[in-house]
Amino acid sequence: MVVIATPKENRKLRELPIAATVLSQENMCANQVHSVKNLTGIVPNLFIPDYGSKLTTSIYIRGIGSRINTPSVGLYVDNIPYIDKSAFDFNYCDIERIDVLRGPQGTLYGRNTMGGLIKVHTKSPFTYQGTDIRMGAATYNNYNVSLTHYHRISERFAFSTGGFYEHTGGFFENTARNNEKVDRSNAGGGRFRGVYIPTSNLKVDINLNYEYSDQGGYPYYYTRESLPAQKKGKNLSQKTVQTTLVRFHITSAAVIVGD
Repeated sequence: MVVIATPKENRKLRELPIAATVLSQENMCANQVHSVKNLTGIVPNLFIPDYGSKLTTSIYIRGIGSRINTPSVGLYVDNIPYIDKSAFDFNYCDIERIDVLRGPQGTLYGRNTMGGLIKVHTKSPFTYQGTDIRMGAATYNNYNVSLTHYHRISERFAFSTGGFYEHTGGFFENTARNNEKVDRSNAGGGRFRGVYIPTSNLKVDINLNYEYSDQGGYPYYYTRESLPAQKKGKNLSQKTVQTTLVRFHITSAAVIVGD
């Protein structure tokens, strides 16, 4: 996809007459923001329920949102729109800034922005140089690691590439399956970004993003008393749904900035 456009904001976001929240890299690190669902507790009027699967990432701003069909709150990553909700929940290992715009944004951003817009900006390889390595561990066998390299070849071209892996051991147990953890998950992927500036008023930004996610689901309890399995003496107090998600995005953008 090729997008040719002029900047939608000519001034800094905090100077515009709009209800917005800007999260810097320091803010995200202090509040442990690793995905879009972590924004719920720190951004006013924003609610992102966790239904147990990355396929159903519904965003609500000021009560406006959609659990099914097309979203009512848009998501842009490096000025590229993500149309489907299944692509909203991705790893934030190389994110520089997040802008949350509350209120209708259809005049500037078009469809799926009736409730608001979330703009995610990854680190520019022109600004950052070197290699970032992150590792983390927590209780219940939760581990994560990511590595991203930023390199500027010349004054006109720079690129960044990296990958990540996440493992969650799970918390809920299924008594019908020998106390097996039902909400465990494994996710891995990578991202490549190349920025080419041939002239002063032309910028070509290419993004390649791949992510594989294999996760269980939240347990659901049966409340009916007359179940055939229970009459036979089987314990089916919990039922889980396994979800496997593979996402591959190839996006490119050419931005022309007028004089």
